Order: sequence, then C-alpha cells, then structure tokens
Amino acid sequence: MLDRSRLLILQRVVNVNVAKIAWPSPNGLYDYIAENISLNSIAGTLSVNQILISPRLGENAFVNAIPTQDDRFNFSFNNVVVFWC
Repeated sequence: MLDRSRLLILQRVVNVNVAKIAWPSPNGLYDYIAENISLNSIAGTLSVNQILISPRLGENAFVNAIPTQDDRFNFSFNNVVVFWC
C-alpha cells in the first residue's frame, strides 16, 4: 500500500546532495560506501555515482578472521539511478 504521507514530505524537498556515506558491515569484514548521492523529489530520482562493498582486511587476514572457508568479495556499482512515480 502506498503511504501518501511520506510522499508529501518528499515533495517538499527539491534537491539533496551528499558527498559520501560509509558504514561497516555488521560482522566488520566489509565497508559499505556510497558516493555522490543525489535525491531529487521533483524528478523522482535517487542517483548514486558509486556504491562500493570493500573488504576491510587483506586476503590472509580475511581468511584468518572467519572460522570457515568463505569467499571475499569486492563490488563496485557505478551510476545507479532509482526512479519512482
């Protein structure tokens, strides 16, 4: 169900820009980073120049930090845009 009260709040915001937001994963193995974020409620867009999921530890330290074998990921998503009506 669409919550119209939340949309009314967004309609008042014309443009919000944030250079960078970063936070660690709950297990402390990764950093989540979003850079150059732009919210434009008039155009109905949320744009993120880059989203990174980066390991906080080197390969050997990562392997030693977890009790079982697991993969170590390093993701980069560029020019992500979300549109809403």
